[in-house]
Amino acid sequence: MLDFVYLLVESGITLESSPVLATQVLERIRFQRSNGISAGVVAVVRDRQRFDEEIAPLLDEINAPYVRVQPSALPVRIASAALTARRFVGQHGARIVYARDPWSALAHQLAFPFGGPDLIYDMRGDVAAEARFGGTSSLKRWVLDRLISRAIRHADHHSAVSSAGAEMMVDQYGAASVSVIPSCIDTDKFEQATARRDAIRSELGVSESDVLVLYSGGSQRYQMLPQMFRIWEAMAADESIHFLALTSNSKDQSQLNLPPDRITRMSVGRDEVPAYLNAADVGFLLREPHPLNTVASPVKFGEYLGSGLTVVSSPGVGDVSSFIEQEDLGILVDADQTEPATVAILQLIDELRDDRLKRSQRSRDAARNRYSWEAYVADWRNVLDG
Repeated sequence: MLDFVYLLVESGITLESSPVLATQVLERIRFQRSNGISAGVVAVVRDRQRFDEEIAPLLDEINAPYVRVQPSALPVRIASAALTARRFVGQHGARIVYARDPWSALAHQLAFPFGGPDLIYDMRGDVAAEARFGGTSSLKRWVLDRLISRAIRHADHHSAVSSAGAEMMVDQYGAASVSVIPSCIDTDKFEQATARRDAIRSELGVSESDVLVLYSGGSQRYQMLPQMFRIWEAMAADESIHFLALTSNSKDQSQLNLPPDRITRMSVGRDEVPAYLNAADVGFLLREPHPLNTVASPVKFGEYLGSGLTVVSSPGVGDVSSFIEQEDLGILVDADQTEPATVAILQLIDELRDDRLKRSQRSRDAARNRYSWEAYVADWRNVLDG
């Protein structure tokens, strides 16, 4: 019998289309397997060829059985996923079904109206706030809120990626007890990438005495890239500071007004990210003041810490902001206030120059203690023990 079955029904984000989702699910399963906890996957797949080439071999490698669900209109997709999940559990057995969105939770309810394996609902973010941010109509938001409420009340176990998310589940949706497990990383993978630090800095034209400032991520509005670039432009007065932006939109230089020999904007494969992060000294993680960021746990925060980076972030980002202050892992700035933010960051960099090794090790230790999958083995066992 499997301990966990991951039920992934939302078609807008699938294992083969989202490197972040794939990393969060597959690494989680791999660490569970290495600790004697078995798992399988029932997932909607939009691009079967890509899934078979990129995801299936990884699932086979960690001995995780899986089954694909065809994409279709939402009601049909949920019904199909429910039927598939019921057959999969009938074949393999399962103690817990894991869902991270209301549609997957609804599929569990349809699959097992009476009895069946328990459901754990993992709130990865405020889906309702994301809908408001994206301009979803009030009717659709009302329906979505009802689905979230139903999913949480139906679940036997509850998890969230931040303490604010846990409080929301309790206060707004009536969850009795919620464990907090943030977006985690394989810390070994990021520490091993230190071997390429010197080579990549040389490739980027950065000497060991220089400071390399980095941003890694997307270009969504809430990432505040225009504000970040204004701060970078002000920081560029210090000629020893170099800048690296790892984004999918690497060819667009229109927003940047930085010395060409000190700015690199590029895209790299997911497997290459740890090496480039390890080449840097400071990582930027800015967020708009919005409810969707209050409950968030950005994956890049764990990646930054695991790479030994000092972090520049914003107030009110999940548990990230308070953790940075408590553990002295960087600073929080108001990205809309360019001048005071720049002054504070340059002061941080001056402090960083004095003892890079100590600050780097502090970040890596924090990653292992709070953002490593290994840190939550006991939580998974507690769920299985009921």
